[in-house]
Formats: sequence, structure tokens, C-alpha cells
Amino acid sequence: MGTHIIFQSIVEGKYILEKRSSRIKRSTRRKRIAWISAAAVLLLSASLAYAGFNSVEEPSTPPSADAEKAGAEVKAEPALEELAKATDEELVNQIHYYDEISLSKEEIQRSHPTATKIVNQKAKQQNVKPDLDNPRYRELAMEAGLELEGKTPKEQKDLADFVKKVDKYHNKELNKRIKELEKKAKKEGLTEKERAELISLLPIKNPGPALKPEPKKEAEKKPSTPSKEPVKTPGKEEPADKQKGDQPKDGVKENPQGEKGTQPGEDKQKDTGRDEPRDEGQQDDGDGNQDGNGQEGNEDGQTGSEDEQSGSDEGQNGSDDGQGGNEDGQGEDSEQPEPNQPPLKKEANGYDRAKAVEYAYKWWNKRNNEEYGFYSRERGGCYDCWYDCTNFVSQVIKNGGIKERVGRYDWYDYWFYNDDRPALTWSLAHSFYLHMKEVRKAQNGTRPSNLQVGDIISVDFEGDGSINHSVVITKIQNGQIYATYHSSDNKDKNITDWLRYYKVYAWKMETVKNNYR
Repeated sequence: MGTHIIFQSIVEGKYILEKRSSRIKRSTRRKRIAWISAAAVLLLSASLAYAGFNSVEEPSTPPSADAEKAGAEVKAEPALEELAKATDEELVNQIHYYDEISLSKEEIQRSHPTATKIVNQKAKQQNVKPDLDNPRYRELAMEAGLELEGKTPKEQKDLADFVKKVDKYHNKELNKRIKELEKKAKKEGLTEKERAELISLLPIKNPGPALKPEPKKEAEKKPSTPSKEPVKTPGKEEPADKQKGDQPKDGVKENPQGEKGTQPGEDKQKDTGRDEPRDEGQQDDGDGNQDGNGQEGNEDGQTGSEDEQSGSDEGQNGSDDGQGGNEDGQGEDSEQPEPNQPPLKKEANGYDRAKAVEYAYKWWNKRNNEEYGFYSRERGGCYDCWYDCTNFVSQVIKNGGIKERVGRYDWYDYWFYNDDRPALTWSLAHSFYLHMKEVRKAQNGTRPSNLQVGDIISVDFEGDGSINHSVVITKIQNGQIYATYHSSDNKDKNITDWLRYYKVYAWKMETVKNNYR
């Protein structure tokens, strides 16, 4: 009996324990499921946040151009300062490449007949072989891609798509050089100069927020008011004469006044290869076939006269247009702010917007080779046969009070001009962008209403992290941006269409760090 009771107690106890254990297991299982579900939600939220997921705005960072490392784990991009201190092995691990195009050069041209016709016309006038392997022809293609104003929507799209493909075609050369440096880094190590070159060649993964047009409701309101059109002085030609397609076809400007010692027949060659939007990273700025452009110099000045008339539309004395002084830009230098635009001011960091714009207007169609003669001498004394967009912008902001930072010419830390060897940041759009972002800590404007006259714009055609072009804003009206720049030399050119087709970044110059000696 006692044995039976003991056995029964054992059985009952075992049953109770099993039941309790079962409850514990079920509870534990429920908790584990709940914990895993919560963890999954957290991980999903974190991954969306990390990816920049946003249902309202698209990510400002362009997709990775590194086709070879597609699908690899996403890593935060180290600052250039970290790359500068990295070992060769660490630097190699950060290498990424530009997207390339699989189409042949002939297929690219055949797929864009309208754009090819426009560019080939420019090439014919410049005696340039219409071949995408010719750097000079690629320059002309990219210049044409900037001349969207006055074109039909179909022409604009064809030009923009053509330029993007040309940019990708050019990427093969960039990638080839990056691979050469990567191979050398792995085998024997890089010299200090090669390390600087490699770092300056790499795509910018996180360039910052791009500039976007003003919302339509605002942009559409204002143009309906006649008094707010970008026409300045009654009785004068619009500064927007360039909008009517006078120049866009081939970048050639007429010179009705024949100023500055025009050389017959040179107008056609005038504005071709100086500041090819691709001036940035490649030192293939040896834009070879431009000897003819060396003659262009004078016509540069001559051509200007026509635009300088339009310049006087912007608030100068009309009489300046016909004077020789206008050819020098003197009349334009004294321009007053146009109606409906706030007066230009000197910022707390020392940047004088009025002086910057004054310089831009004076030299928009000429080259200041007396003060900045390195590029002319380097190419045998030609007047304007180099990519001049960023060299021009650097001169503009220096004249506006941005202080030079002198040091190594090949390193993004420094920005300076001297006759022996200017900094790459002075003349290459990509290096200039790196300097403004990493060293000057400048902030980006995201709408025209965030910007002011005297601010600087950088353009990336393909959105692949390779900066191709630099310009200075010289007018903002009704949500429209007008810029002055070298390449196909333009003054107060409406560039708002660029925002629709390319990645455009704007630097707010009042935010530029400027305490260098």
C-alpha cells in the first residue's frame, strides 16, 4: 500500500512536472516568436533608414557605380581625410569604379541622330574628327549638352541622353587608370603622387543634396507677370537672347561690333574646347586638336561684344554696348543689380558677391592670361585652347574674396594659383568639388530660392559621382537660374533646364570656410 501510494505520488508528480514543463515551453516558444518578430521589425526599420528610404523625397545619393562590387555589403564612405592616412591595402579596399556603357561609339551616335547632327556641325566648324575616341570631339558633345536653352523638348532629351552616354563611354578611360593604380598598389605600392591621383579619380559616392527646380505652383505664378520677366532694360535686347537659340547650335557667338582684333573666319572655332565639362579628373585635358583655337582668342573677345550688348540689357548703360570699353567688359563691370533682385552683399566670411560678379562679367568671353597664364603657356601659347570652366570660376571667387590655401598642387586640401603649377582644385571641376565639400565645408542649396547671385554650381552629367562642369550664378529670377561660364562662353545663360536632365549641385558661398592665410 505504501509502495502504491509512493508510486502514485511519483506518477502524479511526474505528470505535474511535465504539465508545468509543457506550459513553460509553450510560453518560452511564444516569447521567442515575439522576440524574433520584434527583432525582424527593428532590423527592417534600420535597413530602410540606412538605405535612405523615404516616400516623399528620393535619395540624394546616386546609385553605386561600382559594377564589379555590385551586391557587396554597403559600407559608409570614409572621408577623404581617412583615405589620405590609409595604407595602400586599406585604400585598395575603398576603390570603386564608374559605370561603363556596352554600346560601341558608332551605336551611341546612331542612337542619337539629332544630337549627333548638332555635335558634328560643331566639329566640322572646328575641324575636329567626329570620333568619340577623340577627346576633343567628346568636349564638343558635352558643350552641346549644356546648350539646352532654346531647344525643343525632343532636342533637349536627345542631347542630354547623348551626353550621358558619351560620359559613360569616357568612363572606360577613367576606370582603366584606376585599375592600373590598383594593380600597382597591390604589387609594389603607390608613390605619394599616385595615391593623390587615385583618390582624386574615385567617384564621389555621397556628393550631397542636388539642386531641384522650384515647385511648379511658384514657378508658374511669377512668369505670368510681365514686369518680372528676365528682360531688364526697356528698349534693349533681352539678356535671354541666348535663350532663342542664337548660340546653342554651335556655341559660336556673333560679333556685330567686330571688337578686339577679330581674325576672319575664327568665330567658328572660338568657344570650343576650353572648359569641356569633363575638365575634372582627367588630365587628358590635353585637348589636342585645338591649335586652331589658339587663334580663337581674339575672336573670343570680339564675340563678346554681341553678348555684351545683351549684358547691357541687364542694367548697364546702353551706350556701353557700342564702345570698345565694353569689349573689355568695362561697361559691364559697373552693372547695378537688376530690378527685382536684392543688392549684392559682402558676406560675413569675406565673400563679396558684387566683386565676384563684376569679374565674371568682365571676363565671360575672354581669358585673363596676363594674370593666369599657366594654361596658355602649357599649351604652347594658345589663347583659349583648354577646358576653362573651373579655372574661370576659381578666378571669380578669388576676386570675390575667397582666400587661397597653398600647398601640394595634387592634393584636394589646397586651392591656389601660381605660374609654376596651379592646384588641380583650381582648374578641375571634380577636384574643386572635393575641396569645397571636404575642406571648405560649404553647404549645398537645394532650390533656386536658397541661392544668391555669386553662388557656384557644379554639374555631374551622368550622376555617377564624377563632376564635369562649374559655373557662377549671375542672375536668379522667377525660379530661373542664369549663369556665366566658360566653355562655350556664355553670360547670363538660363541653365534651369540642366536641373531636369543632370545632377546639379549648388554651393552657398556664405557658408564657405575662409579663414586661411
